[in-house]
Amino acid sequence: MSKVFSVVAFYLFMITTAFAQNHELDSLLLILKTTPEDTNKLTLLEGISDIAPDGEWQKYNEQMGVLSLKLLQSPDSSVRRAANLKRAVYFTNMAYHLGEIGDLNGAHKFLDNAIKINQELGSDLLVGNYSSLGSIQDRLNNYEEAINNYRRALEITDQETNPSYSMVLYTNLGVVYEKLGATDSSVFYFRKGLSIMESNNLRNQVSVILLAHLGSNMIEKNKVDSAQLFFQRGLEMSMTIGDLAGKTRCLLGLAKLKYKSGDKVAARSLGQQALDTAILSNKPLEIISAAHFMKQLFLSENNYREAFEMYKLEITTRDTFSSQENEKDVIRHQYDFEY
Repeated sequence: MSKVFSVVAFYLFMITTAFAQNHELDSLLLILKTTPEDTNKLTLLEGISDIAPDGEWQKYNEQMGVLSLKLLQSPDSSVRRAANLKRAVYFTNMAYHLGEIGDLNGAHKFLDNAIKINQELGSDLLVGNYSSLGSIQDRLNNYEEAINNYRRALEITDQETNPSYSMVLYTNLGVVYEKLGATDSSVFYFRKGLSIMESNNLRNQVSVILLAHLGSNMIEKNKVDSAQLFFQRGLEMSMTIGDLAGKTRCLLGLAKLKYKSGDKVAARSLGQQALDTAILSNKPLEIISAAHFMKQLFLSENNYREAFEMYKLEITTRDTFSSQENEKDVIRHQYDFEY
């Protein structure tokens, strides 16, 4: 009975939240239609862009960009400053959107524009801009530039007031150094992030990613006990917060540890749990990783039939993922953005 009540309560909460957001959006749109002041419209357009659903927010963000450009011609310096700040928000939003659909070079150009404005105005948004640019550079395999931008973001981040963001930046640095094969540097930054996580009791998806990466690094350093500890902590946290992708990573890490120790029965059980969780999460990259591990395990046991099944799952998932990326490519070419 309590489980039924919990499910009903959850859906009531979701419906109420959606209704509240729709009501807020309708209210802002009504005010936007009736307000005569362009400066007020600019603020309203930013708020609407933040809460409007996918497929709609871009329209209001574009209006914010056009109106901010118009207000830059104002003789009033305070109006020009406000317009410039909103123009930086417009550029930042566009960079996020292009990054989402895979146009990394386009996102880079918009972020450059946002950074230039926020540097001139001394805006707090500069931290997020540097962090986003680091992420773009990472995805473009420009690892040294990614490191530089993450470090710039850290330099102007107040760790006391924003520990969660500092943890994210240290984790990102650890990931980049991991890709460079610099395990010691990677562990150094992961441990910096871990220290912030523990001292502030942060329990979120980034925390799980951090623990999973530390586990993998400990495997590289042949520190099995430490690896086991990090993966187990990550697994428990992922289950507490409902992070299926993180749960997959930690289960897979534990499976690899068992395989490394020669316990193939435990490795198979954990690997299957990882695969089942990955499929449940509907995350292609996690499914590919889990299927690949299971394929290798079955091959080591000369179980070619099961290995072939895992191979098919790995390939079909990768093909589907590639097809989705190609669809995004088509969408990208439909845009004609002015940088």
